[in-house]
Amino acid sequence: MIWQLFPHLLLLVQNSAMDYISSFFCVVDCYLVIECLCFIPLTHSSSDIVDRSFNGKSYLQLLFDFVNESIFDAELGYQEQIYGVGILMIIVQYLYSAIPLTASRLEKVDSVVQPAVEIVQRFVAAKEADITKLMAEDEEEDIKAFYLEQARDCIVSLDRFSHLQCRALMVVESALILRPQQTLAFLVSVNYADAYMNSFVTYLDAHESFLATHLALLSLAALFTVPLEALPASYRAQLPLLFMTCLQLMAQLQPLKKQREEAKDEDVDYDDLMDRLNGQNFKQNDWGYAEDCDVMSDDAFDDMDLKHLEEMGCMEGDCTEIDDHLINEVTIIDEVAFLQQAFNVRVRRWCEA
Repeated sequence: MIWQLFPHLLLLVQNSAMDYISSFFCVVDCYLVIECLCFIPLTHSSSDIVDRSFNGKSYLQLLFDFVNESIFDAELGYQEQIYGVGILMIIVQYLYSAIPLTASRLEKVDSVVQPAVEIVQRFVAAKEADITKLMAEDEEEDIKAFYLEQARDCIVSLDRFSHLQCRALMVVESALILRPQQTLAFLVSVNYADAYMNSFVTYLDAHESFLATHLALLSLAALFTVPLEALPASYRAQLPLLFMTCLQLMAQLQPLKKQREEAKDEDVDYDDLMDRLNGQNFKQNDWGYAEDCDVMSDDAFDDMDLKHLEEMGCMEGDCTEIDDHLINEVTIIDEVAFLQQAFNVRVRRWCEA
């Protein structure tokens, strides 16, 4: 029954409720978790997402259609588009390695990475075109800066206020972590390997959160497990620089990891919260206002800049805190162990050469 509902939920949100995509992200995440659990038994040979169909399309294709609709719809805001990219990222994180890499299922494995990379290519190109167009327009500097930051955020540096970390480049990073050689071979086959690395380097400084830095580090380290002859010439020439970048990202990751762990220990006192709600005994800034601020007055908004309004507009709900709560095969990887293993593979191959 649960899988029979899936296409109807997708189409309902896609056709009538795309502005609720932030909440729907969690629904898709739950479905993908259920899907991956089905691959634990070694005898399981079918996939609900890949093998089930509705109106002539597989559930996986319906998901990709949903992503396309959400991130390329000009009427949707940047935040809705970002949630669409987030769904694309978890499709890769859950399904790309879950489908056994056998000759009989190789086509279905490619059915995950091929459309995902194609969507990322078009999305990044579209946002970079937006940036170029904005740079050429004669707008007020604060307005131009606001829209430039939003366009750039869609590519990699996601909205810092919602803690949602699911960027376009992180889709490819996730694929490289899970199946580096196969993913890199596909990037080369579609002439995207160099363009991807150029984008990665361009937006490297925008990997500011824990999850963004985590994926950036692991995706670079994964390249060291690929045989030297399978690496593009441009990648081989940059291996020393990639090594140094890995060390730099590892250093950046440690304080972010510590902050993340400390934040998990900060429990909410719900009894105290309910007492204040029932007794209307609110402390200063419970709702984001100072004690002397008249929340019913429009005067409170007179001095707000665009960034402040953006912050307020992005406070939608607990489901946006994906950086803290998204748990899957990719997000739980131990960075130190992964890095050591990747470098050991590279050293061993150099010694054998």
